[in-house]
Amino acid sequence: MKKTRLFSKITAMALVAIMACCMAASAYQGYANTLYGDKYGSYYAFSSLYVNGTRVVGAASVRTADYTKVPAGTLGCQATLAYVDNGEVFYQSNEAKNSSTDYFFTVQTPSRPAPRAACSVGWASVENSPYIRLRTCYEGDNYTRSAEMESQLAALAKRTLTENNTYPVNADGKTYGSILLADMAGENPDLIAAVNQDNVSGYIRLEDITMPAQARAASQTLSLYDVDGNVIGDFERGEAEIVSVGETDFEAARTNVEHLSGR
Repeated sequence: MKKTRLFSKITAMALVAIMACCMAASAYQGYANTLYGDKYGSYYAFSSLYVNGTRVVGAASVRTADYTKVPAGTLGCQATLAYVDNGEVFYQSNEAKNSSTDYFFTVQTPSRPAPRAACSVGWASVENSPYIRLRTCYEGDNYTRSAEMESQLAALAKRTLTENNTYPVNADGKTYGSILLADMAGENPDLIAAVNQDNVSGYIRLEDITMPAQARAASQTLSLYDVDGNVIGDFERGEAEIVSVGETDFEAARTNVEHLSGR
């Protein structure tokens, strides 16, 4: 865990430096998930959040655990933003994959207005696997949530989960609710609470997010459903903004952090 957390801090430094020209943001990193592939071993992936007043940027990153470079198309990411108080996804990038041989890949959303507290939920794919939800990153002390965030999540869970802290189920047997409560509920909901560009609240399907692009028709528009699974509109995803981190800058950041941490 120490190595994973160290890498997350290094990456935050590198990404913040790149973004400094367009926004003076506070950067936060979530705990890393470990993903496994059949060809190239294990990977680390994590969500990031950048906050600049009432504007936010969500990001998702994935890299090989041992920094081994892998072929183009091996590393995939999607970045998602959600409101903390009602748990609704309000922005998601399309999926994107590394276009050249590399060991590290990051995508981010554009800077988006967020009139209330927001968080970042990343999704990652390795070696054409389904996209896997990464741990949510909240504004706070990097790996922890603030007391206010905890309070809002507790209230959300009380309003929307069952007495057993599980997602409710619709008439078709599909679970529904906020993706922010997935760890508490022990699973991802089949229908994920979302609000679209027309401010219509509904749900987007988990399978539309996790399914690799080659297994379906690639599209930037997802269907928006009501709780019973009826289509009530569209949820438009945005283009993924790919962040390039120069290897020289990355190594310099790693050396600096290792020096400060006494390694």
